Amino acid sequence: MFVVPGQHSASFPLEYKVFQLWGIPVFIHAFLVLYFLYELTQRLQGVKKTSEGLPDYSQAGFAFVVVSLGFVVLFATVLVHELGHCAGAKVVGGSAQRILLWPLGGLALCQAAGGARGDLLVALAGPATHIPQYFAWKALHQSALDAAADSVIHKSIFVPLCASAMQLQITLAVFNLLVPVHPLDCSRVITSLLRLCSVPSPMDSKIMLSLSIITIALLAASMFNALHVWWLPFGYHPMNVVLLVWLGIQTYQLFNAICEHPSHNNRQPLMRHQSRNASDC
Repeated sequence: MFVVPGQHSASFPLEYKVFQLWGIPVFIHAFLVLYFLYELTQRLQGVKKTSEGLPDYSQAGFAFVVVSLGFVVLFATVLVHELGHCAGAKVVGGSAQRILLWPLGGLALCQAAGGARGDLLVALAGPATHIPQYFAWKALHQSALDAAADSVIHKSIFVPLCASAMQLQITLAVFNLLVPVHPLDCSRVITSLLRLCSVPSPMDSKIMLSLSIITIALLAASMFNALHVWWLPFGYHPMNVVLLVWLGIQTYQLFNAICEHPSHNNRQPLMRHQSRNASDC
């Protein structure tokens, strides 16, 4: 997801710069580390104990490796997605201030240029990165399968890791392109297309607000098994609950922005809020 910087900039609490790529600072939120520890703890709870009542350290080590590699794949996937947004912004003559990776994915703070067409390209540039990533992981998966007959490590770690990475590319591409909730990439695509079709302000924002409310309700129903959303299975998980709450808050802020600035087009609250970070996926 990408957001637009505004006039005031500040940092998110508990975010830390880890490195810089092509002049773009990359930050990690502390909650991402906590999420890793949570997932590791959940995995370690399934480790069997020996007859002496001690954990099976070989299984514990295996669980640690699997969870760690899974997070490396997730980290790299989201980072490439956000870099896609940044590259798209630069292609249309805009700029990229920074990237933040956090438990709900990533934010690329970009300033697009070229009006609605520029916004559309930047919004699509992130999800488009999952196409080459998918085929890269597919090639690695095939290599791991070829080596699995002679290697336990390839069979038990790399084959399922690559298969999971392939599925991750599909899931993130579908989520970003087919879930019309503000402020996900799909909302930016829809808003840009509405502007290209000369939909007047604030009608475009009102359409996005309506789509967001309906989709959040569908996802919530799917999460509690009250409804099956065919294009995106959305089961119960603590992070899914957090995601829905966050999307609900952002949608509510969009509603307030429409009420406060009924004649302003695209003055979406997340853009103004994230702009305080000075420095987005």
